[in-house]
Amino acid sequence: MATVLIGATPAGAQEPQRRYIDVLEVSGLIDPIQVASINAHLDRAESEGATAVIIQLNSPGATVGTDEFVELLDRIDSSPVLVAVWVGQAGSDALGASALLASAADVSGIAPGSRIGDVGDDLDIDLPAPFDSYVDRSAEDVAAIEAGMVDAFAPTIGDMVLYLEDANLTDTLSEIADPDAEVPQRQLLDDVTVRFSSLGLLDQLMHTVASPPVAYLL
Repeated sequence: MATVLIGATPAGAQEPQRRYIDVLEVSGLIDPIQVASINAHLDRAESEGATAVIIQLNSPGATVGTDEFVELLDRIDSSPVLVAVWVGQAGSDALGASALLASAADVSGIAPGSRIGDVGDDLDIDLPAPFDSYVDRSAEDVAAIEAGMVDAFAPTIGDMVLYLEDANLTDTLSEIADPDAEVPQRQLLDDVTVRFSSLGLLDQLMHTVASPPVAYLL
């Protein structure tokens, strides 16, 4: 069966009686700007009663200290809104401290060719299992699921959305678009909208400038 057909809207407007799934792209090192962005999007999702937040993750690690990163993990873990982490698109990484976002989320998925692990020892914390066995190594897609670091194989963001329903983490989100089709496709119900967000232009600039290679050149 083919993947979901997603109806996307800009991240701004909200209509009454709609259910929102917010997808936040987190790409690059997790620095204070990325931490603030994640916190702000969780705040908005909670205030608007969103159905779920999916963090689309592609990160080689984090630059923030232990205290700030642990606060972020606690924020994700304690959110009243369902929080998922998707290591995607295909070929993405969740390495270093960023891998631990998957441990704090309610559910996680990984795209083909994507890796998670190689957590390192930069954070002064006791690593949760099984991440404590992946301090200096990583696992790719299906192997990461078998290791228990992620929950689901999700080739696309649409598959990750569908997994929330299939795992009974949300109410029904989709329906069969054409039951008589040779390859039936699932589409979102009319009251469900996926909103995509990422860092704004100014935040992207500050995020780039704050990254270690650029900061070194400055």
